[in-house]
Amino acid sequence: MAAFFFFFRVPANFRSLVYYYGIATGGREEWEFAFNQLLHTSVASERVKLMHGLAASTEPWILSRYKNVITKITHQSINQSINQSINQSVNQSVNQSINQPTNKP
Repeated sequence: MAAFFFFFRVPANFRSLVYYYGIATGGREEWEFAFNQLLHTSVASERVKLMHGLAASTEPWILSRYKNVITKITHQSINQSINQSINQSVNQSVNQSINQPTNKP
């Protein structure tokens, strides 16, 4: 999926949605690609879109990694909103995994 971005330029007004749903439905490869884009872009509006998209992962370990890294590269006000979003996502994922019935033989 990450190779898709090399061939097609997503219009600016759709990028936030594409990043968000691409990460939410993707896996490690998509997340790593978007994170790499975040580290290499100097356009502030693009960074915000990428940060929002990266927080859409449903994998607790990815969100934990993101939280640890993002706090080092963003300003305090952005950190607070991102941390809230990540904490909500992690809590939802943990609650879902705890509440799912296990199929024991």
